[in-house]
Amino acid sequence: MIRISSTSRQPRREAWTMDHLVHERSIVLGFAIDESSNLAYTSALNSYLTFCKLHNLPIEPTTETLSFFTVYMSFHIKPDSVSSYLSGICNQLEPYFPDVREHRNSILVSCTLTGCCRQFGTPIKRKKPLSTSDLNHVFYQTRSSPHHDDKLFLAMLFTGFHGLL
Repeated sequence: MIRISSTSRQPRREAWTMDHLVHERSIVLGFAIDESSNLAYTSALNSYLTFCKLHNLPIEPTTETLSFFTVYMSFHIKPDSVSSYLSGICNQLEPYFPDVREHRNSILVSCTLTGCCRQFGTPIKRKKPLSTSDLNHVFYQTRSSPHHDDKLFLAMLFTGFHGLL
């Protein structure tokens, strides 16, 4: 048995009953997820439940059901958002269906989501890189400025541009 040292300066605390421990734990578990995340997760669950009802599928999440849900939702919203929906569904249904995360992480669901991202995803739009003519334009626009911040900006811009080359 592990004994508490007699020199320990632990304050005396009263023991709680098991009911009190369970009650307090249930309260703090309610705070485990931020309220805004909980609202988003509830919305994702509602989408899943509506999908199951619409397609006459059982509510219990399986690899097949989550894969079909992924395809269906990716057709209607951005596939990146579908990944968040799946996380919310797992969070909300895990107390009732403990295997939901296993189904979510299955190869079929992962590959379905990857395929949806490639088919329905939006291409990345990158800004045009700075050129030396852009630097000249900024220099001539701000070179006579009396403001110290403008001079600092020019120093950072030129240092960063040439430093990154």
